[in-house]
Amino acid sequence: MAAVSRSASNRLDYFTLLMGIALVASPWLFGYSGKEPAVASSIVAGLAIIGCAVVALADLPHLFEEVDVVLGVLTAAAPWIIGFSTIPHATIAHVVLGLGVALLSLGELWWERTHKTAGV
Repeated sequence: MAAVSRSASNRLDYFTLLMGIALVASPWLFGYSGKEPAVASSIVAGLAIIGCAVVALADLPHLFEEVDVVLGVLTAAAPWIIGFSTIPHATIAHVVLGLGVALLSLGELWWERTHKTAGV
């Protein structure tokens, strides 16, 4: 049962990795590359999410799922924390991708915990 659980968990890690890559690329994809605070936020948050996903894919302890939840929520809140909420494309990218990462990570944590107890 543990192999099945980890396989499903890995798929979620790949989606998280893709969301991190999308966040890094979003300033150029959505046309806000001239807005320095938004670009910096996209790159920093995206690289942190990518790093956590890579560590999770390497089968290291799932602490990084909790970190991804926090990173996702902070990414979604960044437009208001940093002050670029008036840039629509940047705000949408941060909120959608940030909440996506948080929800995927919460889903993975739930999956691992419910299937770990079932296999014991």
